Amino acid sequence: MKNSRTTRAAFLAAGAGGAMLAASARASAAATLDLHELESILRKSARHKTLIAATKVDYGIPLHHAANVLNAFEDTYHEGRGAIRVACVFYGTSLVAALSDAMWGKFHLFDVLAQAQDGLPMMLHTPQNPFLRANPAAGREDASIETLLRRGVAVIVCNNALTTLAKAIAQNQQADAARIHDELAQNLVPGAVLVPAGVAAIVLAQEAGYTYLGA
Repeated sequence: MKNSRTTRAAFLAAGAGGAMLAASARASAAATLDLHELESILRKSARHKTLIAATKVDYGIPLHHAANVLNAFEDTYHEGRGAIRVACVFYGTSLVAALSDAMWGKFHLFDVLAQAQDGLPMMLHTPQNPFLRANPAAGREDASIETLLRRGVAVIVCNNALTTLAKAIAQNQQADAARIHDELAQNLVPGAVLVPAGVAAIVLAQEAGYTYLGA
């Protein structure tokens, strides 16, 4: 694979202020930037609301934070489901956790993460998303995307960061970045919400009463 000059700094810059993908018929069809869904998420009431914002996938630590928050209130404080809402904003390389197995295999995302200094050398490199599938053996400690979505966690993905990821892949494969962006956007896990800018979603969530928990 051709070496990429894309670094983690580039992903962070995209999340912080990278230009949005230009509006086009193809891009609009591929990815609905769902501000209405974001507003719906943020309007939902709960006694406790926690926002977990992550730029790096970091072996799934942001996902474990989400599971730990749910478990703390449900198991320790004996508050039922609905008393706690958790939203995860992925606005850097962390967004790969919300991509399908097909995208991990097709675009060699383990390699892309390594190039962006968010590598996973201690994990078995397979064509599948290692953060996606539920692990029943883990019980309440299961921090997979599938389980967290089932437990009501909102998964919010930054389009700026998705655009930068597409550019990194396109450079590696000498392919069209816009086409790759469209394919990635079409292959977010069911239930994930794509928004124009993750940093804006973080601000809006805090304005809606979410307590920020960095990851």
